[in-house]
Amino acid sequence: MSHDPFIGHTLSNQYRIERFSRQEELAKVYEAVRLSDGEIVDIKLLPPHQVDNRETVHRFAREMLATATLQHPNTVAMLDYGDDRLYDYVVLEHIKHARSLEEVLEAENRLDPDRVAHVAAQIASALAAAHSEGIIHRNLSASTVLLVPGAGGWDLVKIRDFGYARLLKDDDPDVTAVGSVVGSPETIAPEYINEGRLDPRGDLYALGVLMWWMLIGHPPFTGKRQQVLHMHTTVLPSRPSELRRDVPTWMDDLVWTLLAKHPEARPSHARDLVRILEDGIGHALGPPEALGTDAVQAPASPQEEKGSGVGWYAAFAVIAVILLGIVGALAVAVLGLALTG
Repeated sequence: MSHDPFIGHTLSNQYRIERFSRQEELAKVYEAVRLSDGEIVDIKLLPPHQVDNRETVHRFAREMLATATLQHPNTVAMLDYGDDRLYDYVVLEHIKHARSLEEVLEAENRLDPDRVAHVAAQIASALAAAHSEGIIHRNLSASTVLLVPGAGGWDLVKIRDFGYARLLKDDDPDVTAVGSVVGSPETIAPEYINEGRLDPRGDLYALGVLMWWMLIGHPPFTGKRQQVLHMHTTVLPSRPSELRRDVPTWMDDLVWTLLAKHPEARPSHARDLVRILEDGIGHALGPPEALGTDAVQAPASPQEEKGSGVGWYAAFAVIAVILLGIVGALAVAVLGLALTG
């Protein structure tokens, strides 16, 4: 993408954009150099043509709030936020040596059950933290889960892209158009498809899909989007043990429970899954350093170096947007002022 006009651009005299990284649901993500110390960071840019799109601005605000609020070792950290006259952006930690779960499965087809349990337990831990803050990810998928290799062959998990996150607050109305279903079709929960019902247990259904996928090598339901959505609501997949003999009974039962069509039949809390998975593994996961990797140490943001919390400023900015209902360019201006004022 050498023609990309953002390449080589310096944002706010602080971040020089080096290369395009990926396209996410709401924005483009680039690798950049922080000029103050030479650290590599990720920059998520809201395109200028989206500034007048109420839904996009609202979702960008939600994503910023969710990312800033979650201070968890298994989620990608937000380091900074700013605007560069035309461009609003979020600065995220750059995860070295990471591959998406989708890339890993494309290369390895399926994973060992113990490895599945380690990955799933970390995802569940991140979800427990998110749900405790009233945040539903809503787009948990093989592309939004990153794996970082560590010593002993274990992975460190990092969850990214909260662009479709739902904040469970009375003053936070959903901006999704009536009748539309957003998110990755492979992992969407049946109750969301049928009723538009958003519940933390929908994230647990998505985790069940990912565990099934990791064990078997492909998602439970495949095909065109509408076909996949229909199967989520009407078709029971095979138990993993029917397709793979080395799946432990406890894991087979857990995946089957997570894939229940009715949320009431699934575990109530993500923290319960962490306990079940750690019991199945035979030990607690412990902090990230226990996994033997130093590949994900996030560089400190300028705000952190000064002792102020970027999360608080970001949260203040986003809440201002949500509560006041400011849209378009005015929304962007308020977000920028909240962080620089």
